[in-house]
Amino acid sequence: MALTERYNAGTLLDRNNQVILHLGEGPTNYRDIRTQTREAFPAGQFVCPHGACFDHDGNIFVVEWVEVGRVTKLRK
Repeated sequence: MALTERYNAGTLLDRNNQVILHLGEGPTNYRDIRTQTREAFPAGQFVCPHGACFDHDGNIFVVEWVEVGRVTKLRK
């Protein structure tokens, strides 16, 4: 299971709800950055993740709550 925490991070859990991995630590000023253009987003970091899902190949898609929209594919 993938959980997103709107304050720039996410967490992967196993079948027993045990933490496997924490995903990212983004900027602490996410409220200022989320209204900017994509060029202002820190490379390789989440700004304001809001949801996540898996595809059949095990890749994870993270959707962020930012003004211009943002979807990140994390390849398995």
